[in-house]
Amino acid sequence: MDTDFFVLISFLIFAYIFYRKLWPGLAGLLDEHIAVIKKQFYEKQEIIREYEKLEMLNQQRLRDLQGEIERIKANSLEKIEFLKQALDADMESLYLNRQKSAHQTIKRIQKHHRASLQSRCVDEIFAKVNLEIKEKPYSATNI
Repeated sequence: MDTDFFVLISFLIFAYIFYRKLWPGLAGLLDEHIAVIKKQFYEKQEIIREYEKLEMLNQQRLRDLQGEIERIKANSLEKIEFLKQALDADMESLYLNRQKSAHQTIKRIQKHHRASLQSRCVDEIFAKVNLEIKEKPYSATNI
């Protein structure tokens, strides 16, 4: 008999044993491995969907917070402007009151100074009159 024939018979026996005994176990292992890979793939897809949902939610929250920040900023600017105007009005009022008070004080000082000068002038006139009376006594007929 020929060696090629024995090789062929050996190969066929090997193929039969492989197909009957080893192939179902190997196919089961491959199927399990495929199932594990599919399961991991679906889990990762689910994780990606969850991540995308969270990303969209976070983006919406970020937009909402930015809008809130803008509203707070606008309110703050309005309040600052109002307070600035109120402060300007108060400062103007204080300035006018102080200016009025200063004018009144200056008028009082001038009035007091004028009265003091008038008093001094009257005193000097009386002193000159008295001096003239003492120097030149007039008679009642000379007047």
